[in-house]
Amino acid sequence: MIGESVIAIGNPFGLSHTVTTGVVSALNRTIRVSDDLVLRGFIQIDAPINPGNSGGPLVNILGEIIGINTAIYSEAQGIGFAIPIDKAKRIIDDLIATGEVRTAWIGITVQDLTPDIARHFHANATEGVLIAQVMEKNSAERAGLKQGDILVALDQNPVRDQQGYYALLGDYTPGDAIAFAIIRNGKPLEITVTAEEFSTDQAVKMAYQDFGLYVEEITQRMASKYSLQANQGVVVTKVQNDSPAGNVGVEPGDLIRQIDELPITNLTDFRKAMVVAQQKSSAVFLVQRGNRGYYITLEHQ
Repeated sequence: MIGESVIAIGNPFGLSHTVTTGVVSALNRTIRVSDDLVLRGFIQIDAPINPGNSGGPLVNILGEIIGINTAIYSEAQGIGFAIPIDKAKRIIDDLIATGEVRTAWIGITVQDLTPDIARHFHANATEGVLIAQVMEKNSAERAGLKQGDILVALDQNPVRDQQGYYALLGDYTPGDAIAFAIIRNGKPLEITVTAEEFSTDQAVKMAYQDFGLYVEEITQRMASKYSLQANQGVVVTKVQNDSPAGNVGVEPGDLIRQIDELPITNLTDFRKAMVVAQQKSSAVFLVQRGNRGYYITLEHQ
């Protein structure tokens, strides 16, 4: 609750098991990390947080963990942020079992809702996102979501824009049932969709659909065909004409070595990078051809 006393524990500047106290200043705070990345749902606290506190527990006066200390607002004092423990608990099992978080996948692409789009689809909504595509053989299609539906909430949490949708979806893991509140032909409707895991095959299909390039693992056959070595990245095997990749000159045989800040050595890395890329309007690819590498920016088509 706002005003509740809290205790932050951490190792600021290497001083182990340091305890600071404060109160909950606000709930459901949003932090804009960059133009393309907005994080939502934080607990704001005024307990002093310093470098080294991140990852430490935030507890109430009963000693119960209510959050994980995460960040500070660097231009002010007494403004810290913690991830709510309920959100963290969603991914604990994944972290223990695999060391990484399994990404929830629904099988839709969305775009921001404008007044003209809302009128076209017979909706009075001022906030929400338009479901621009429902991919085949995915949970969204099986549940009954359709292209042209306007999504306004996930589990009663308002969806205000594209970034907000991806931020909310990040709270779920595969197997979670999510209530989609939509508007279809001007009428409200609720459809429950069970999230799936974002697979490597889906990542490859998304890359071809969004950027116009198809990639494969560097197998012995690929290495022989294009004179490559294993674990150098993933190899482009097809480029769609008049696509973002095709328009900048990407060719079969090129290697993808990096997407944004994520190095690519195999399809597993590629899948992780595509999870991040789908939440942005564009992505920066490091492409290698022969012994030379160059960076290109590809926007979603």
